[in-house]
Amino acid sequence: MQDVVTNVGVKVIPWIPTPAKRVMFGGRSIIIDGNTLDPTLQLMLSGMRLGGIDGLAVNADPAASRAQMRQSLLSLPGPQIHVTVDDLTIPGPAGEIGARHYRPASGTASDLLVFYHGGAWVLGDLDTADALCRLTCRDAGVHVLSIDYRLAPEHPAPAAIDDAYAAFKWACEHAAELGATPGVSRSVETARAATWPRWCAT
Repeated sequence: MQDVVTNVGVKVIPWIPTPAKRVMFGGRSIIIDGNTLDPTLQLMLSGMRLGGIDGLAVNADPAASRAQMRQSLLSLPGPQIHVTVDDLTIPGPAGEIGARHYRPASGTASDLLVFYHGGAWVLGDLDTADALCRLTCRDAGVHVLSIDYRLAPEHPAPAAIDDAYAAFKWACEHAAELGATPGVSRSVETARAATWPRWCAT
């Protein structure tokens, strides 16, 4: 039942007119610190709760939670963003780290963004972050290097942090090989942006 709710919701809700969405959730927008939650996301979250899905976690089962997150994100409608994409591996502290390189259409050297997917260090992978990385690469005109760091609980802390640091260090040293501007690398993480720099700087 939960799978049906998720599949139907992510495919249908984005196409509902915004005024109708507001009516469906009672016209009460969620506002936090002056920021209003997107109506599509608000309605999708409400629908998931009605279907018995409360958040990303599924009964504290990492495998089920990861599968649910993948299904939810990969089912979202929208056009495919075409940029040059290559999968590669990076040497890490406990073996090779999977990575995905997105190259802007211009083909000229530009900044390199090292991207760490969200998921509280437990969920997510290269595929769940693929659409966002493609969008960032195209619209910002930068190279994006997405990192498939080790996940908990199979790999307890600081495994993810160690991978993050190793990947960023490698990116700084090999930016030119990726076609990016040497010495100009930045990082972003969609759920723990404030934590990565603090750990990686130590």
